[in-house]
Amino acid sequence: MPESSRLFFRLLVVGSIMFLVTCFAYSLPFDHLPPWFQEYGWLVLLVEVGFLMILGLLSMSFDQKPER
Repeated sequence: MPESSRLFFRLLVVGSIMFLVTCFAYSLPFDHLPPWFQEYGWLVLLVEVGFLMILGLLSMSFDQKPER
């Protein structure tokens, strides 16, 4: 039995981890962050939320469901 490909789900998991790291970096007061991130970090988070929404929809639409 061939394994089902769940590419979008795997990308969603990686994107979620990246989102969490970005949230922690933006919310905690690190002084060594680049100035552009300190100013535009909210925009980076907003773009990442958009990517997560798109990946979630793609995962629900096109990934094969695992067989039981």
